[in-house]
Amino acid sequence: MKTSKIVLLAALALATSVCVSQAQTLLLRMPFNDTGGGTTAQSDTSTGGANVALNTLGTNGTAANFQGIPGSGVSGLNVALDFSTNLSLNLGPVADNTASTALNFGTLSAYTATIWFNPRYSGPISPSGSGRYARIFTLGANGVADKGVANSLGVFWNNSTTINCAFGNGLSLAGSAQPGAFTPGQWYFIAVTYDGATATIYQGTDNGGNITQVAQQALTAGQITSATMTLNNASGSVLMVGNQTARGRPFGGRINDFRFYTNAASANFVEDIRWSS
Repeated sequence: MKTSKIVLLAALALATSVCVSQAQTLLLRMPFNDTGGGTTAQSDTSTGGANVALNTLGTNGTAANFQGIPGSGVSGLNVALDFSTNLSLNLGPVADNTASTALNFGTLSAYTATIWFNPRYSGPISPSGSGRYARIFTLGANGVADKGVANSLGVFWNNSTTINCAFGNGLSLAGSAQPGAFTPGQWYFIAVTYDGATATIYQGTDNGGNITQVAQQALTAGQITSATMTLNNASGSVLMVGNQTARGRPFGGRINDFRFYTNAASANFVEDIRWSS
């Protein structure tokens, strides 16, 4: 009986250890609820995560204020990063930090990223044949200037109906629950997870209901290797929101509450993030 109890306690300890090791740790939260007319966006460290500021730059690359008006955020609360005045498909504003040791996340083989966006338009966002698809965000190692390269994670608008996620220089996963063009003025929630074997995209809105799994793909031999899905940001990272570094893939609309976590979140955890925004 004593031996059985010891074995049981050891098993429980191991199970607890496994659960803890797979828990999500907040690495970064950019709420974009800044006020006061400044030209930076500050991270929220109240529940953990890096202390970092993004610079908000206009079309010409100079500092500019893109803080939204009160009530412009998700569900009409707080404010948002407001790029809705952007009318260009060639050059536009960006919020970025291009060489921050505060974004030193080490090597991550599993992670979760979430973000809210509210488009200003409903039609295709790139001129015919130009391939200028708007960037929602790109996170990468120092030197990364856009999505689709090693040690990067990027969410971008592929056309009027599809949000894609580019994992490193390998998988580009498409998924959207929208049957048609995204509705202008509607807040959309996107979450991307990678657990070391499978990439998943979830989507939702601020209109209630539940999130929907809109894409999922496991690694397959000959198609992609786990190495291309790993984020190696040991020497620091860059984060670009609403555009790329060169400002040539602008998003027109509002953005709220970017979050980045260790490990792949469950659908329930992702839902909790959506409701907490």
